[in-house]
Amino acid sequence: ARSAVCIATLALCLFAALAAAQTNPGDYIIGNQSGVLGTSILATTPGSNTLRTIAVLPASQSLRGVLVGPFNTEYFAASGLSVYKADAGGLVTTLVTTLPIGVGTCWADLDETGDLLVGTGWSGNGALFRLDLKGNLLTTMIPNTFPNVFCLDRDTGEIVVGESGSRMILRIQRDGTITSVASSPSTPYAMDYHPLSGNVLLGTSSRIYAISPSNQVSTFANVPMLVKSMAVAGDGSVTIGSNGGTTMLRYDASGTLLGTVYTGPAIKNVCMVIDGEHTLWGLNQPTLGNAFSLGVRFANLPGRAYVTAASFAPRPGFTVNGHHVPLNPDNLFAASVAIPQVFVKFRGLLDTGGRAFPLVMLPRVAALRGLRVFFATVVVDPNAPSGIGGVSQEYGV
Repeated sequence: ARSAVCIATLALCLFAALAAAQTNPGDYIIGNQSGVLGTSILATTPGSNTLRTIAVLPASQSLRGVLVGPFNTEYFAASGLSVYKADAGGLVTTLVTTLPIGVGTCWADLDETGDLLVGTGWSGNGALFRLDLKGNLLTTMIPNTFPNVFCLDRDTGEIVVGESGSRMILRIQRDGTITSVASSPSTPYAMDYHPLSGNVLLGTSSRIYAISPSNQVSTFANVPMLVKSMAVAGDGSVTIGSNGGTTMLRYDASGTLLGTVYTGPAIKNVCMVIDGEHTLWGLNQPTLGNAFSLGVRFANLPGRAYVTAASFAPRPGFTVNGHHVPLNPDNLFAASVAIPQVFVKFRGLLDTGGRAFPLVMLPRVAALRGLRVFFATVVVDPNAPSGIGGVSQEYGV
């Protein structure tokens, strides 16, 4: 009984030490599986060594996936066979009580359509589900598998899956076609897209692998932990954590260790994303002869000037005052900044909420059907040392 009292007291002290739930761009959003910190969505600012609780989920469930929604206004978590939504104030809403296949959830990500991707698994009894932001089931993919990890390949729009039982790497194309493209050298535990190289990074025991666009597997970095969580920033740097670890490590875009970004109470850190990584998103499906609407949101930069542009490819991109812009300066790029009648509101001022809504007036030209294009936004901030307040992620359609 005395031991139980000590554990409870420790838990209360740890929660008392957690600061307010407010998050900032660049913060790490952590899915804490269970334990002393509870089944919870946590946040930490790199280098602060301080945890903040965004939301607490039912303790009876094991949290396995966390993601930031479009425009960074809410968070989603997969726990048990349920799916939850949490706002910045910590209010938790249950979107799905029980997913129809599986023993428990295993991962979560955001599709480029703005839908939720949630996997279930264990012992081959699982599937990958696509849900809308209200929790309505849209599609069930790859049933009777264990899709332990997966992520969106932003270049192609494909979903790349690490299957735990067979260790196979799968690609799900936009038309639903599924192909086996490679084999993971060891059990896959974490996955994310690397924007500078176009590779998909795969976290395993003591190593991060890179899966190239041609599906070649190579070593990105040797690491001193089992990589249970991984988050890639827009500059290509990679942060990793482990289940029950007391440190989080950061590597540069080439896989060289930069240092420790968190040291503190042990976190059952089984999934991690970066706040502010979804600052540009499509608001409707692009169709010929109609307006395609984009939404930009930089909540911390209201009233600042912005420029949005388009390109046929996001890499290698270019650099402005030390900031990487994930667009190639090709003919489409030149047109998007020079033809305001087609690329409407591609420059202007963010509103008081840090938002803007550019439009593309798509012509009714059959040859455009199936063409893949990318968008990104740069925000100017005279108060920033570089003059650049922020750069969005690339958004492909």
